[in-house]
Amino acid sequence: MIKLVPEEFAKLIDEFEQLQGRFASAGAEDTEPDAVFHRIIHNACDNKPVKWDELDWDLYDNSDNEGDRQMAKEAGPLLTAKAKAIYDGIRKVADSRKSVAALKHYAWRCSS
Repeated sequence: MIKLVPEEFAKLIDEFEQLQGRFASAGAEDTEPDAVFHRIIHNACDNKPVKWDELDWDLYDNSDNEGDRQMAKEAGPLLTAKAKAIYDGIRKVADSRKSVAALKHYAWRCSS
């Protein structure tokens, strides 16, 4: 699906997905973080704000495994920073209907 996304965002989204993979053992590749990311994309396309300080990626920060807890603590701010860069980039070109439609298609976990 990333092939449908405008080129200027495909690289950023790929970097976000790689970050998710890096923190997979902390839950970063699960459905919940995907849904959060997709909601951010939709909000950007629809000119809606994101409450960055209240963002919850639903990572394994309460895991019994200390390593997973540490990874979750590290992953959250990194996922937020990358998502914010994507959000800001989308806001700059959100008047392009073609770009917005392709990005919303990528972010299929949400509907607006």
